Amino acid sequence: MKLSGYFLLFSCLVLSFHVQAQKPSTAYVPDELLVRFRETTTPKSIADTHKSLGATVIKRLDAIGVDHIKLSVGKNPARAVAEYESLPMVVYAEPNYYRYAQGLPPNPVVPTDPRFADQWGLHNTGRAVNGTVGLADADIDAPEAWRYPLSSQEVVVAVIDSGICFDHPDLAEVFWVNPDEIPDDGVDNDGNGYVDDAWGWDFVGGHNAPWDENKHGSHVAGVVAAARNNANGVCGVVSKVKILPLRILDSHGVVTTVDAMASAFGYTKILKDAGQPIWIVNCSVGGPNESSTAYLAIQALAESGILVCAAAGNDPATDNDNPSTSNYPSSYTLDNIIAVAASDSRDQFAPFSHWGAASVDLAAPGVDILSTVPYRIFFEDDFECEQGKVLTDWWVSGTNAWWGLEELSDGNCWMSDSPSGYYAPYTDSFLELVPTITFPLGSGVSVEFYYEAYLDLCSDFLSPEIVFNTDWSSWLLMGEPIYGGTGIWQEPPIYVSGASQAAFCWYFYSNGLFQNDGVYLDNFKVKVWPPNGAFDGTELEFMPGTSMASPMVAGAAAFLKSVEPGLSCAQIKALILANVDPITMPPGKQTLTNGRLNLHNAVRMIDYDEDEMILEHELQYGTDPHKQDTDNDGLSDGTEDTNANGILDSSETSALDGDTDGDGLGDGAEIATYETDPLLADTDADGLDDGAEVATHGTDPLLADTDADGLDDGAEVATHGTDPLL
Repeated sequence: MKLSGYFLLFSCLVLSFHVQAQKPSTAYVPDELLVRFRETTTPKSIADTHKSLGATVIKRLDAIGVDHIKLSVGKNPARAVAEYESLPMVVYAEPNYYRYAQGLPPNPVVPTDPRFADQWGLHNTGRAVNGTVGLADADIDAPEAWRYPLSSQEVVVAVIDSGICFDHPDLAEVFWVNPDEIPDDGVDNDGNGYVDDAWGWDFVGGHNAPWDENKHGSHVAGVVAAARNNANGVCGVVSKVKILPLRILDSHGVVTTVDAMASAFGYTKILKDAGQPIWIVNCSVGGPNESSTAYLAIQALAESGILVCAAAGNDPATDNDNPSTSNYPSSYTLDNIIAVAASDSRDQFAPFSHWGAASVDLAAPGVDILSTVPYRIFFEDDFECEQGKVLTDWWVSGTNAWWGLEELSDGNCWMSDSPSGYYAPYTDSFLELVPTITFPLGSGVSVEFYYEAYLDLCSDFLSPEIVFNTDWSSWLLMGEPIYGGTGIWQEPPIYVSGASQAAFCWYFYSNGLFQNDGVYLDNFKVKVWPPNGAFDGTELEFMPGTSMASPMVAGAAAFLKSVEPGLSCAQIKALILANVDPITMPPGKQTLTNGRLNLHNAVRMIDYDEDEMILEHELQYGTDPHKQDTDNDGLSDGTEDTNANGILDSSETSALDGDTDGDGLGDGAEIATYETDPLLADTDADGLDDGAEVATHGTDPLLADTDADGLDDGAEVATHGTDPLL
C-alpha cells in the first residue's frame, strides 16, 4: 500500500502497511512552488520579486539556495512557473511535486532461515560455501526479487521425481492438497482415475503416497519452494506456492520407464484441465534415446498452458545439439520446455553440465546447492587428509589389516585396504566406524559411499555391514557384497529396527589364490532417516547437478506467475531467457543465451498491460500495472514516463493526473487535439487557461489574440469586457 501525503525536497520516504489513503488529485501542491535564483541576486531583489508576484516565502533551503514559496489565492501554479522563469535572475521554478511511499521496499528481503547464508544461488556474498569461495553477486538476485508483492492466486508446481518428504519442516506446509478428493475413503471422488489421490501419486508403487525413499525429489522440491522465514533450515526460490509430488524414481534414483514419466505428465494435465492451478512442471530426470511417447505427453501439457523446466543432463562431454548424445526430455524442440544447465558460485559454467547452442536455454545455480532431504547426515568423511594421519574416526582390526589413506594420481585421498600395493592372501580385516550411530526409535539407517574395487573375482569381496544396539554377534550385510567395479556410487537399502543405536563397518576378505590392488573408498556418509514427526529442520544436504539448476528456474517461473497471474507460459519463458546475466562459457560450449538465471531482472521487466512501463516503474510510480492509461487521459503510462525511470519529472506529464497543468484539458487532448502544452495552463500566455478558452470562451488556446484586434483574449474578458472573438 502507499501512504498519501507530500514530502518536501530531501525528506525521507516512509513505508506504511497499516494506513491506506487516497492520493491527492493533482501531481503537486496546488499553491506552492520551489524557486532557485542566481547566486548574484541580492536578498532584496529576491524579496521584491516574490512580493511583485504575490508570493510569500515559507522557508529557504539554504544548502541549495532554493525558496519554498506559497502563491496568492487562486494563482495558477503553471502560470506562476512561467512568470518566474521569464525573469533573468531565476535559474528555475517548479511545482512542489508530491512524493509517495514507494510500492517496493527499498532494500532486498533477507529471510531469517538459519542456513540462508549457505544458499549462494539465491544470494551470493562471495563467502565460502561448502569449502568453495564464491563470487559476490553470482546469483539469481532472489532477495531483490522478493520485494515484489505476490498476488493471491494459488500456483502449483508439479515435481516429477522421487517423491517428497512430507514431514520435513521446510516442506510440511508446501505440498499440494487435492480439494476434490476425500483422503483414504477408497473412492475416486474427483473421477480422474486415481483413487484417494489427495497429495499426488506414486507411479512406482502405483498408490497415493509419493513418499521420497531416495532424496532427489525432496531436494528438488526444497529448491523450488522450501518455506521461508520459518526458523528452519533453508528457503526456496518462491514462497506461497504448492508442490505436487509425482514419484517416478525408485529408492536408488532410477526412473522405471518412459511410461511412468508420460503417465505423470498425463496426470498433471488431467488435474490442470479439471481446474487445478498447475502452471509449472519440474523434471530433473532424463536420459538418452528420444521417446515419441514422452514428446507427445509434454506437447499435451503445452495445450493446457503448462511450462516444463527440464534438467539438461550431467556429462561434460555431451552436446545436446547432437542427436546421438542428446538428453531427453530437455532436448525436445517444444516451445513449453526450458532446458537448464548448471553454473557454479563463481559464475562459471559447471564442468559436468550438458550444453547446446540450440537445445539448452540457460544456466542456473547447480553446484553446492543446499536443500531439504529426508534424513540427517550423522557422519561423513571424504578422507581428504594427509597420508599416514591417524584415523581417529576408524578402528582397524583383523588379519592383514592394512587399512589406511592413499593419495592417487588425481591428488585425491582415498581409504584403501592396502595403500602400499596389492592386498595380502588370506586377508580377513575390518574397518569399523568408531562413533556409535544414535537415533530416535523407529528411524532408518543407511550409508552412501563411492568406490573403486580391483579384486580377484573368484571369492575376494568387500561387504558393508551394520549391527544394532552393540550386539556384536549379529552383524547384518547392507545390500550386496562388492566383488569389483570402478567409479560406482553405492547406496545400500535403508535398515530399520527397534533399536536406537547402531555401528558400521567394512569387512574385507580374500582367499589365498590371487591378489589385486584392492578397494578404494571415498565420500562416505551415514544417514539417519527420522520417523514421522521427528524431523527438526537440520535435514539438509549439499548436492550438485543440473537436477538442482532446473528447480531454480521452475521456482523462478512460479514466482513470475505468482506476481502476475495473467502471464502465459510463453511470456514467462521469454522473460526468463531475455533477462539472464552473462556467464563465462568454456571454449567450444554454448547455450542459447550463454547466461545465468536472474530472477530480479525477469520480474522487474514484466509489462503485462503493454504500456511500455515495466513493473518496477509501475510500482514505484503508483500506476496500475494492469491498465495502460491509469489516469484515463489518452496517454499510456509509459508514454507519460518519457524518462523511463518510474518517477514524475518536471518535464513530464503525470501518469496519475489526467490534467497535469490543471487547465481543464486532459493531457492527451492537449497533445493530440489542441496541440497545447500539457505542462502549461495558458499555452499562449493570453491570461486565459487553455481549458477556459476551449470550453467557455471558444477562443484559440494557441493564439493570444484570437480576433486579432490588438487585445489579448484574457484582457478582453477580464479587463475590458469585450468579445475576444470579435
